[in-house]
Amino acid sequence: MAGCMKVYELDMEAWQWRLLPCKGQAPLSLVMMVPVFVEGQWLVCGGKSYRQMSHGFFTFDFSSQSWSEAGLVGKPLLPRIHHMATCHEGSMVIVGGMEPSADPIKRLQPAETVQQIRARPAAPAADEPDLSARHNGLARGLRSMRHRSLLTDATVLLEGYRYQWPVHRLVLAVASRVFRNMFEDTQQTGCNQTVVLTDLTPTAVDLLLDWMYDDFTGHLSFIQAVDMFWAAHKYNVTELQQHCERILKVYISCETCIQLAHLAMACHSSTLTQACTAFHERLETEEESQALAQELHAVLFPPPIPPPVVSSHPVDECPSHPLECASRPIDCCSHPLLDDFDEDD
Repeated sequence: MAGCMKVYELDMEAWQWRLLPCKGQAPLSLVMMVPVFVEGQWLVCGGKSYRQMSHGFFTFDFSSQSWSEAGLVGKPLLPRIHHMATCHEGSMVIVGGMEPSADPIKRLQPAETVQQIRARPAAPAADEPDLSARHNGLARGLRSMRHRSLLTDATVLLEGYRYQWPVHRLVLAVASRVFRNMFEDTQQTGCNQTVVLTDLTPTAVDLLLDWMYDDFTGHLSFIQAVDMFWAAHKYNVTELQQHCERILKVYISCETCIQLAHLAMACHSSTLTQACTAFHERLETEEESQALAQELHAVLFPPPIPPPVVSSHPVDECPSHPLECASRPIDCCSHPLLDDFDEDD
């Protein structure tokens, strides 16, 4: 007898497979089926288990890690194998393959129908109104006012550039406590305030403001992700920093690991540091990568700074203090490590 389907998860940091403790009744192990991923769920339809073709329709929810058999309405599905499936506008579309034949000699015949399976929309509860439309309308209104410079009460400038970004103080203050403190410290209520940013590129400022105004498209190149990560760290935009961490983890390679390790250590990013450490462990197992592994090890595991030497003479009387520079705290708000990356003009 065939067993039930099992779901494994690949840890992209440790590169190890892990069996998920799934809930619900999983379907029998299937062959010749094509699952698709639709809106956070894995949809499984058709296929063959042991010697029997399956006509069931199963879903696996990744958020709850649970299996369930969907109750379909309409014309029943015929069992199908060797088919193709894809996702289209939130539905599963099944085309091609073989299905049972009415002729007992043939047993199977080419499937002639295209099946589309769509989830029935759930109506919001009476005591819990759907406020997403109001939220989207408010976000669209703020974006429109920003692009038209309507009722803006602050201007963002970038040191070394002539660009100006008219903004709304309230939006920036909600998104970033650093901006909030800037506006509170100036004590210039009722007039247009000016905020000068440093150590950023014009593209990074554009993307940072897009994120704050909920106007962010999502895709970032490696250079953009680095600039955005630095901006999010410096101005304490936590969700954006976490988003960039997930992107930069994917970009870790032999060409980028040293630069990303420096960035992770300077910004105290445990997530990015763990990803670089996992990559370092992989390098140590490859003989041709030992030199790079040692260089990465030096960045991730720097030697501890020795404590200052207590002298019987005042420091001012000493001709030179050997630990004067070593005992100074490191300023992580400067931007020297990003000089290794290509910056936008």
